[in-house]
Amino acid sequence: YENNSQSVSFPISVTLTNKTAGTYFLVGNMFMSHIDISEFMKENPGVKSVQVYDGNSSNSTIKADGQLLSNGAGYTRIAPMQSFFITTESPSASQSVRFTEAMLVSAPGAENKLKSTVVPAHSDPASLYLTASAGQAESNALIRWNPMADKKYVAGEDAGILIDNEVRPSVALFSIADEKALDIQQLDDAAEIQLGFYLRTPADVSLSVRKTENGEWTGWNLFDAEKGLQYSLDTPETTIVLGNLSTNVGRFYLRKETMTNNENGISDENRIFCYKEGTDEVVVRATSATMTRCEVYHVSGRLVDSVSYPATEYRLRLSPGINLIKVYIEGKVPRVLKLSNY
Repeated sequence: YENNSQSVSFPISVTLTNKTAGTYFLVGNMFMSHIDISEFMKENPGVKSVQVYDGNSSNSTIKADGQLLSNGAGYTRIAPMQSFFITTESPSASQSVRFTEAMLVSAPGAENKLKSTVVPAHSDPASLYLTASAGQAESNALIRWNPMADKKYVAGEDAGILIDNEVRPSVALFSIADEKALDIQQLDDAAEIQLGFYLRTPADVSLSVRKTENGEWTGWNLFDAEKGLQYSLDTPETTIVLGNLSTNVGRFYLRKETMTNNENGISDENRIFCYKEGTDEVVVRATSATMTRCEVYHVSGRLVDSVSYPATEYRLRLSPGINLIKVYIEGKVPRVLKLSNY
């Protein structure tokens, strides 16, 4: 951060750029000292929040008023050489950030690690920790009960999944609320939570579930809508082999229902799910009801493909990027699924 004459003059301004307009920008701590987050946000009023990304999930979110929104209690500083995301109010292709000498702090000791850390399970007594594994790659998601939270997606209360389009992960696991993919979801109550998987290429996937020992997750199961199977999650840690998967939504659910057997066929459930096949095709299936029409839209609103005839399975084209899949069943409210195609 020295200038051309190899001297330092604060404040230092850095312009961040994106290829396209957006509200997320990646920042790097270029200093050999910690950055105090509250001081950083005081000097940058255009920054609405800070998120730290650990390779699988954003595990600390701090608002402009200094309030910690998600797990990572006590997280107040950015470590030397650590990268972090900032969010802005309005989308743009560039954003200037300002660094001052006052925001650079010395933070020695065990409580100020070089990298952000996941909060241990015992400090969060109502959490479900999920890990999807594909080969050597892993992806994590966190679901927690919070009496002050909402079942719907709430910015700041929940954390959307972050996927680098240029360096896509082998596997990404997420829960779904209001058609948004989340790697941290907080709820006050629920009887069912939908899961989704992103796979760069089809792969054999296993899911490990670890829950806190307080009884709040007793009676919960993983339900596979395609196979009609249910897996009990009543042990503190459970690993389930899901088989070969591609990117999919609507197939797997966490459900609150006591079962006497680890796997039980469920034929009376009407589910709509979809999964990616090949490079640009989506398979849409209904487990029992008959679909009458299906439409695929690019997230911009452009119609990509559609079919209109009674069936329990459709195959349609996908566009690059985010696709919205609208499924019609006679006498029912249309279902909308969101599927990534990168």
